[in-house]
Amino acid sequence: MNINVKRQKSTGLKKPAPPQAASVNGSPC
Repeated sequence: MNINVKRQKSTGLKKPAPPQAASVNGSPC
């Protein structure tokens, strides 16, 4: 689970979208 969250965070940082949005999406996942 942590790996997935870390990966999503990295993608969010790379993407123009804010990292918070990625975190929220990863939480329910």
